[in-house]
Amino acid sequence: MMSGVEEYAVSLLKSMVEIYSPTGSEGELASFLRGELAKLGFDAHVDAVGNVVATAGEGPTVLVCGHMDTVEGILPVKLVDGRLYGRGAVDAKGPLASMIVASKLYASARPRFKVVVACVVDEEGCSRGVKHLTSTLEEPSYAFFGEPSNTVGITVGYRGSLSARLCFESRKGHVASPQLFANALELAVEAWLKVKEEASKLARPEARFHSLDASLLELQSPRSPGVTPFKSSALINLRLPPSIRCPDASALLQRCVEASLKGREGVKGWVEVEDCVEAFGEPSTSPAVRALQRAIIKELGRKPLLLRKTGTSDVNVAKRRWPIPMAVYGPGDPRLDHTDEESLPIEGYLSSINVFAEALRQLEALHYAQRG
Repeated sequence: MMSGVEEYAVSLLKSMVEIYSPTGSEGELASFLRGELAKLGFDAHVDAVGNVVATAGEGPTVLVCGHMDTVEGILPVKLVDGRLYGRGAVDAKGPLASMIVASKLYASARPRFKVVVACVVDEEGCSRGVKHLTSTLEEPSYAFFGEPSNTVGITVGYRGSLSARLCFESRKGHVASPQLFANALELAVEAWLKVKEEASKLARPEARFHSLDASLLELQSPRSPGVTPFKSSALINLRLPPSIRCPDASALLQRCVEASLKGREGVKGWVEVEDCVEAFGEPSTSPAVRALQRAIIKELGRKPLLLRKTGTSDVNVAKRRWPIPMAVYGPGDPRLDHTDEESLPIEGYLSSINVFAEALRQLEALHYAQRG
């Protein structure tokens, strides 16, 4: 039989999943969570970009941060056989809800940390929410981020990400005379294939975290009947291992564009970088990691697993702005991220609440022990 806290936790999560909140449409969920956090005793508000920011307690600040947005695609919300199904149950409303409840439990027991709960927007986009948060919030002492890690895992690494357009312009010409005019659309494809080839040289199938991966997301070219394509762009994404920084990745793309232009006259090509974030890595000796390790052992009786993921998260952005101890944790199987099979085991979700709350207590103990 569930306790009152567990019943509330399940109700909170179900309500959150029932509010459809794809990137750019988080407003309804933000309003709901601001109200819930206020009821829980937090001083809560919605900031200029739509993040919910709530505080409780006094002392050194620990940030707990999760994102409200999901990928697009409505899924039926149902609680069946101990699992909650629905868009965002795993990525990442389950982790966010567990942090909210855990923060309330911690804040209710005479804490010596100030807790800031941040429910941010646009994680699935360009991390507009966490970028605003890190530019307006005073730097905390520690931070936990909520993402699925199967309850016993602690994520200590994410690859970086670069999104860019490979752009080309050529002279207009008759489509029946391709030998006389460069085809801008074909140039974009050629440049993309060169990028793919370069990425394959840096692939490590046995260690995906350390591989450079390239994906073609979109090809654009205005169509004019009878005219050879004269403008084009290829939107691509690179996932960057720790060994490749953003400037290195941009330079690689520029070399591929220049190689496609070689020997062609009257053609222009360039790279437009839309967004880039460096890879994230946290040492196992970090107080944030150690606090989660201790909490998992105490609450679950399990050996914690240190994970390095091939994706990218808001923690990548935050770590570049704030060089403080950080770690990522949450319930849910990350293999279900963005799929139509998203579902979260309630037992694991409730366990993660206890782990998060204990991690805050352990972090407090480590902090004050270190300072004598």
